[in-house]
Amino acid sequence: MPSGKDRVNLAVRWLLGVLLVVAVIDQLMRAPGWGHDSWRISEWLIHYGDGFVRRGLAGTVFRWGGEVTGIPANLLAIGVSLGLYLLLAGWLFHRGRETFAAGLLLSCVVLGFPAYQDAIVRKDCLGLLLFVGCLGWMDRCEPPAVRWVGVNLLACTALLIHETFAFFALPSLVLFGVPDSMEWRRLATRTLALGPAWVVFALTAVFHGSPHTAHAIHESWLPLWREIEGPAADLSEPAAAIAALGWEPQEGMALVKGIWGAGPYQPLAWAMVFGVSLLLVLAFTRSERRGRLFGIMAVQWVGIAPLFVLGIDYGRWLFLWVVSAMILHLHGRRLPVAVESRIASWVRVPFVERSMNHLGRHEWVFLFFGVPVLWSLRNFLTAGPIPHHGWSWFGPF
Repeated sequence: MPSGKDRVNLAVRWLLGVLLVVAVIDQLMRAPGWGHDSWRISEWLIHYGDGFVRRGLAGTVFRWGGEVTGIPANLLAIGVSLGLYLLLAGWLFHRGRETFAAGLLLSCVVLGFPAYQDAIVRKDCLGLLLFVGCLGWMDRCEPPAVRWVGVNLLACTALLIHETFAFFALPSLVLFGVPDSMEWRRLATRTLALGPAWVVFALTAVFHGSPHTAHAIHESWLPLWREIEGPAADLSEPAAAIAALGWEPQEGMALVKGIWGAGPYQPLAWAMVFGVSLLLVLAFTRSERRGRLFGIMAVQWVGIAPLFVLGIDYGRWLFLWVVSAMILHLHGRRLPVAVESRIASWVRVPFVERSMNHLGRHEWVFLFFGVPVLWSLRNFLTAGPIPHHGWSWFGPF
């Protein structure tokens, strides 16, 4: 017979699920009104109409799909984004239900983040699913030549859609899979086998766009922007992700400097968010698997670290970090035994293990804890499910 704590956790999971569905529906109802100044839609609609440019593959497909079907490209992007989100959710629950608590999977650390931070209509879920595809192809396909051709095709597709794949996926495709020790020859072989993917990543860095490219793409979507925003909207200049194609590196770095150069408050706040998120992920993972997962997360942290210098979407980086580590774990990837044992010992200290076991019995914390997409006091305080819906329903009053 279930204990009182089990019944409470079951009720919490149902409530988390209901609140998550409400957040998804709310986001999708608002999404058709997102126009040229929306980072979400504009990121999907970058295309190759003015030549090769980073992130242009998906927009090229949506542009063609809109012409063929007559469905506006933004609605295609919204529909595809929802499908990708549900597919990722289904995969995580199917593969992870025996490893991770359901409350964790429904929380703002995992599937709740895109829903509560208007990030379903982004490319993150697609990148993670293509990562799943790369790992699955590596596990099932022989001989090696066929295996690496398939992996490179998936990886290059992901990189042409969004270059962040190079940070959370490419290094782990090299590092995870060396079974007993760090065999440098094998690491070098795997790195070379991913040569096409590294070349495509370099191309996205070199041909990152220009003001001319941004204006050309913006003008190609003017009929769509007018349909979304109305004839009175100021559409004279590109905005959001399309405008960012014309940024020089120092312009993007200026945003990062604004956060890290404004005193200790924001860095400490983000350190707390990441630290608490790591604690929650480990606490709500089966105790015998925490050490292995912690080792994966430590390596994945190194992989995504450059993103904190290149961009300021820290909530998204956390989402990519946590979910990519879960994917690696669920695919049976692990560090070499000696390295894993040393890292795992950090979470096997008796006091730490007892504390996590105690925390892991209280899934109600996920009703209140959330991850902001960017830092602001209001965004942080309303990031969790109950605060988010409470603000949406009662905040204006």
